[in-house]
Amino acid sequence: MGVDLMGVAPARVESADGVLSGLVARPYRAGFPDGEGGVTARSGTDVLRLSGGLIPEVRSVSSGATGRTSYRA
Repeated sequence: MGVDLMGVAPARVESADGVLSGLVARPYRAGFPDGEGGVTARSGTDVLRLSGGLIPEVRSVSSGATGRTSYRA
């Protein structure tokens, strides 16, 4: 159980005067107890947008029916 990061995180990131901007995608898999002695697994990909060295937006695509698709700062 827990969260596993899967594969290499594809990225398109640029640095201007040491300040990062761009996109990073992070595939993941998570498992948690299902209450019946088993494990429920979910997987997805989070995409982080970097702007001015900050992360103002994260978009998430997940396998759960109630998975959230967008988080904004």
